[in-house]
Amino acid sequence: MSELLTSAMTAQQASQSLGVYFCAADGEDEILPNYTVDLTDDHATAFLRRLLTTDVKELPTGGVIQSFVLNALGLVTDFVTVAHVQDKHYRIIFQSIDTLAWMHQVAKAFDVDLIEPKVHSAVIFGSKRQELFSVLPNRCAEVEHDGEKLLVIALPNRLIVQGAASAIDALKSDKTLSLDAMAVNSLLILANEPHALDWMSGDVTPTAIGGAQYLNFNDPARMFIGRALTEARYRAETPKKAVVLQSHDDQPEAWFDDPKTVTIAAPDGTPLYKTTRVGMLGNALIARAALDQSFDSGKCLWIYADNDDNVAFRVDCLSN
Repeated sequence: MSELLTSAMTAQQASQSLGVYFCAADGEDEILPNYTVDLTDDHATAFLRRLLTTDVKELPTGGVIQSFVLNALGLVTDFVTVAHVQDKHYRIIFQSIDTLAWMHQVAKAFDVDLIEPKVHSAVIFGSKRQELFSVLPNRCAEVEHDGEKLLVIALPNRLIVQGAASAIDALKSDKTLSLDAMAVNSLLILANEPHALDWMSGDVTPTAIGGAQYLNFNDPARMFIGRALTEARYRAETPKKAVVLQSHDDQPEAWFDDPKTVTIAAPDGTPLYKTTRVGMLGNALIARAALDQSFDSGKCLWIYADNDDNVAFRVDCLSN
């Protein structure tokens, strides 16, 4: 069995049970968030309300939200997770070193000190993940596991676990299914969250990648970075939904031999969404796409070029 197929089978097994990915050191992990920052002062809320597209004003202690970071043009530069760990203590986890530079720049105007804790991280996927840590989705909690202290951040489809190196090592056991980067890419697609691979290849807006749920315009006085253009585009665009589609391609490994852009199209071939971010779950290719809310996702075609000819496959909709 090829390494790719082994990874794909592992991803499928993990999705139905439990799988753990042990993140590389800061700045070295290409697939999952690399950077962690803590804010612990009175100005933290005001700072985050300026930086993020979602609003932390009403986020309770123990609450978790996810948000985009945008540039001044309203284009996506990162997707972050924010945990309100304790009163006046927020933890922000993100992907890009550019975001860290942005945060330092914006922090000066708010007289906020950024703390970069030395933590190690693991990410837990699968339907049985809450049997290991029973933290409700969109909540965080400090827990003890095998005598070690951990911060567990529960997202709708995965857990982020952080702690000292010894605490993360305690998660490793014969019963733990360890995941590689390829399997994690597939599971992140299945989780239906935006990811750096959705925007690294070009400029995109939040709504273009199905991220409208991470935008909050309720407070007209809250001018987060890129808000004006983002709100104008949002009001003008057709609402979209993010879906995860599985191709009926019966030779999925061939795509990874020579990756090409995948076009998600209407039944008549009209392009609806294009992506190069493809995963493999079991023996099938999967991808995340942003489609008009009124469109029947199950009627899409999955198209890519094969030897200069376009080939099309039916799809199954894994999330809608």
